[in-house]
Amino acid sequence: MQERQDRQALSGLRGGEARLASLAHALPHGMAYQVHVSADRRTRRFTFVSDNCPRLNGGITVKAAMEDSEALYSLIDPEFRRVLHEAETKALETLEPFDIEPQFVLPSGVRRSRRLPSSPPRLAAGS
Repeated sequence: MQERQDRQALSGLRGGEARLASLAHALPHGMAYQVHVSADRRTRRFTFVSDNCPRLNGGITVKAAMEDSEALYSLIDPEFRRVLHEAETKALETLEPFDIEPQFVLPSGVRRSRRLPSSPPRLAAGS
């Protein structure tokens, strides 16, 4: 039942992907994304990643990020992953926006700070 509700909620998100993709192309130095978090908060997966993902993230393709969110999450320095997880968890509980700037370590070893602003809406199924 929960899986079906999550699928229905995701289909609503996908309706706005064309608009989101159009806006994302206007961000040459940033990446637009949407993350779906299951109602039980056990899974996080990208439902949208802008086309400039490989250029900004050391070659990680949009397809790779969409198939496995760890492709991008794993680039976050381990010290900052805890901070991001705490910020996401709090935002999901309060539905308040968050804005953090974790360190990323690209596959080449290059370190970069990236700003991650996010504003989580609650979907009808609780995800």
